[in-house]
Amino acid sequence: MKLFKILFLIILFFPEREIVFGKSQKDGITITIDSVYSDQYPEGNYFIGMVFLNITVINRSDSVVTVYMPEIPPPPPSERDGFDCYGIFRSDTLELGTIYSSLILEPNTLESRQYIYGNGKEDTLYEKYGYPSPQKFLQDLVRESRYYFIFDRRDTCMVESDSTLEIQFLGRFGEEGEWIEVRPLRKEKLP
Repeated sequence: MKLFKILFLIILFFPEREIVFGKSQKDGITITIDSVYSDQYPEGNYFIGMVFLNITVINRSDSVVTVYMPEIPPPPPSERDGFDCYGIFRSDTLELGTIYSSLILEPNTLESRQYIYGNGKEDTLYEKYGYPSPQKFLQDLVRESRYYFIFDRRDTCMVESDSTLEIQFLGRFGEEGEWIEVRPLRKEKLP
């Protein structure tokens, strides 16, 4: 009887929300890292640079899924209660951020966006681990990290690192930021 009352209250206050028992919404979610870029030059030790990941999120579930993402610039630490997208490199946690704060995916849709990884923490890690060159460090950072996304503020999905992922060192971008994307790279309905 108690369960019936609770179920009735949930239906009463959340009539549009689908109630799913025994199935995680993340089952229909796929995340891929399509490509990685850095503003570091291909050779030389000029600076550590930034890392940009082009990431695609595919929703093949039967419900709308929201992927929460921190905004750039991030809020000050006093206002932050944890990242909603992040990566772990060895024992260090780094922020994954994008210009847009939330990604809302309808059923059977995909969206690709460019994320910045590390957000300034790379210099500290480069020195901490004593790498011979910024390029080697950034390559290992991308390949060895595990990436996590939080859906609907409750489900976590991990993207395994890929040892074959190559980072493209493109050098400093011009005033126009020709390879920095501030809008979704791709958004489409799936068959």
